[in-house]
Amino acid sequence: MRRYNLAPLASSLFIQAAITLFFTLGPLAGTRTTGGWRATEVLLAGAAAAVGVFLRSGAPQSRPVVLGFEAVAVAIGAYGLMAAHVYLPGTIVGIGVLIRVASLPARQPAPAPPKSAPGAFPQYGQPCAPDPARFGIQQPHTQPQYGAPQPYAQPQPTAPSPYDGAAPTPPTDRP
Repeated sequence: MRRYNLAPLASSLFIQAAITLFFTLGPLAGTRTTGGWRATEVLLAGAAAAVGVFLRSGAPQSRPVVLGFEAVAVAIGAYGLMAAHVYLPGTIVGIGVLIRVASLPARQPAPAPPKSAPGAFPQYGQPCAPDPARFGIQQPHTQPQYGAPQPYAQPQPTAPSPYDGAAPTPPTDRP
């Protein structure tokens, strides 16, 4: 499994937690939730913040944790909206994070480069051809494969300009 740097997504999870807490415990809290949904919202906000802290730690298995949390959070948000007609704030941010993490390609890691002999130069790409003079190999002198340079053509004359540099004269046919 490839390791992704998901630390930048931690800010999205913190925003999700802040939005959820603001609408759960903020000035609009008394008018929008009923029953036990307020506790559910507080738990989801705390879990979003905890997953954000987990992402900032740079743990190697962070992708499945984010996928699992956001899938559960979005499922709870969908259930709340459909069954209890309660919108859980932060669900939209959760859907965005879920889409971003799920769209990362699941590739296998690249194979390790072959080990070279001790004291050898590291191999970074294609090997280049050795310098023949360095190894005492004499190269036969060859003539260049191109001819003599051609002379440039003479510049072409340009059309005369209607303006010779003097100030224009006003027309005299006006009264």
